Amino acid sequence: MQSAIQVATKNGMPYHQRLTVNGWQIEIRPAFNEGQLPTVVHARKLGRKEE
Repeated sequence: MQSAIQVATKNGMPYHQRLTVNGWQIEIRPAFNEGQLPTVVHARKLGRKEE
């Protein structure tokens, strides 16, 4: 998951978007208060689809 977040945020923080990166579906929200860090509100490891 850490590598997926690094890839998703390398060109800025994509707030309020559900992204699929490196086999993970993630969504990041901004911090509630100034000085706090953004929050990952959704992280799901995607499995392989059966064919």
